[in-house]
Amino acid sequence: MKRILLTLVFLFSLFSIAGAQEEKKATEKKITDKKVSVELTLDQAIEQLEKELDKKIEALEIEEDQEIEKLEQENEKKVKAAERENDKKIKAMEQENDKLLKVVEQENDRRIEKKEQENESRIKKLEQENDRIIDDIEEASELQKKELKSKYKNKIEALEKEFEMKEKELKQQAKRKEN
Repeated sequence: MKRILLTLVFLFSLFSIAGAQEEKKATEKKITDKKVSVELTLDQAIEQLEKELDKKIEALEIEEDQEIEKLEQENEKKVKAAERENDKKIKAMEQENDKLLKVVEQENDRRIEKKEQENESRIKKLEQENDRIIDDIEEASELQKKELKSKYKNKIEALEKEFEMKEKELKQQAKRKEN
């Protein structure tokens, strides 16, 4: 809309300037050259001005179209440059992310390996502790067995002595009865 108004103002100015120049030329022609027999009529002058105005408007429209096309091309170049720059930034960020991911994976692998080693060490300690406990239990069991064997051996020996004493007593009683 502004463009149309500016064009109209421009055209009006051209009309005014052209009109003033035409009048000046016409007046100068009348003064300097009285031999001119035919003067242009007002309709012919207006028609001539309209033709010139149409040519100028057409030239301005062509110039405007060229400027618009030039701006569009520049904008397209800027958009493509911005897209390339963004692609570069995205690629750089992806590479940085890949590096960070590798570092994190390596750190995780190290942590896992360290935990596995710690767990293996704990397992060995637990196995050694279990072996020691089993050995202690077996030793205690052996001691208890020995104590029980000794206890029962003593009881058996006591019973055997008691049996021998009763047997002697019975033999003595049998001898007494015989006597």
